[in-house]
Amino acid sequence: MGQVESSVRIFEALAVLRPTYAFPFIGMALAYLAVGKPHSAIELLAGRASLVCPGEPDIQLYLSLALHHAGCDPQAATTLRAWEEASGKTSVDHTLARTIAVDKGDGSRWLDWPVPAAVDSRAL
Repeated sequence: MGQVESSVRIFEALAVLRPTYAFPFIGMALAYLAVGKPHSAIELLAGRASLVCPGEPDIQLYLSLALHHAGCDPQAATTLRAWEEASGKTSVDHTLARTIAVDKGDGSRWLDWPVPAAVDSRAL
């Protein structure tokens, strides 16, 4: 069994124990991103996580990250802007979002998310 499957199982168990918490879904999404599966992360965050944790701003932050990794930068930027508006100025992750959403000076912004190292998905 690969590391992603093990991670997902652990986070699935946490989702059962803490059904209204965003953390397990974010952990699963980051596991998918780490092995180059952004569409799996998007499906999880936009689907199940958003249903279980409606209005949870951090789901939107990590959805923006997944969208960026999937090459959907316009949608990622829109999602990030919505997250910024919903999260307020006191969120710990606000610093992260401001770092990755760089103002181009003309009112538009671009994303500068770090890209995970390439992983051989055959090892999963």
